[in-house]
Amino acid sequence: MESKDLLKIIDGLKENINDKIKDFLENSQELKEFIEFRRNNFYDYSIRNNILIYKQDSEATMIAGFKKWQELGYTVNKGAKAIKILVPLISKRNNEGKEEQYVYGYKYANVFDIKQTTPTDKAVTIPTIDINLKKGSTKYKITELFKKSKEIVEQYIPVHIVKELGVEKENTDSIEIKKDSFVAMSGALVHKFIHYFNHNENTEKSQNQKEIEADIGAMLYGSYFNLDVSDVYKSIALWKNESVRLDEAFDVALSSFEELLYGSMNKKGLIDLIEEE
Repeated sequence: MESKDLLKIIDGLKENINDKIKDFLENSQELKEFIEFRRNNFYDYSIRNNILIYKQDSEATMIAGFKKWQELGYTVNKGAKAIKILVPLISKRNNEGKEEQYVYGYKYANVFDIKQTTPTDKAVTIPTIDINLKKGSTKYKITELFKKSKEIVEQYIPVHIVKELGVEKENTDSIEIKKDSFVAMSGALVHKFIHYFNHNENTEKSQNQKEIEADIGAMLYGSYFNLDVSDVYKSIALWKNESVRLDEAFDVALSSFEELLYGSMNKKGLIDLIEEE
């Protein structure tokens, strides 16, 4: 394949990612379905490839390349349409005396979902995955949801509820939330958590980029827990312009939201507190 044809395919896949993100921003139900799709099936894949898989086959559950399926004892069905994903091209460079890896480009790979294959007599058993450990819930009142969310955020930084907000400063040692409805306070809490988690020491990103990342994070939270996030959509429309890198914003927002939702090695996630009840 000629290099110009390869670049056309790569550019097309990147365009597909941005188009699908725009769909998510306009459809909270589909966004929620994507979050579940990623959590249930492809959590270890990059968010960008999650989007590509979802866009091409929202019912996919396990993917592998043609040769990998053969190694596992499966044959890809004749005429099966491949799912295209992006594979980073990684090299090493010296940075101030330290060797580091960096991505210098992408190639694409053709993969197939397990339903596009037929097992042979040598097929290995594909283990089932227990997905109930991180299952979302909407049975909690918004007051309880806010309190639990505040508790999770306070593992990282103190949260104060105040009557009026003062002048906001970067690199602060606490988050201030204006006293309001619990839905509004929940959105503000997640918005400011995204800023704290990603932006306090980042001077390279534009304010537009930072704000849309934080707004998408609040929208993810609202969509996941069935809250009214219409104000967030308006805010995203206000900030969005041609200079905003939408795929990067979605990546940052979803990664941060999942940290809040699932926790990490040494911190609880919101799901942990919900399941303790």
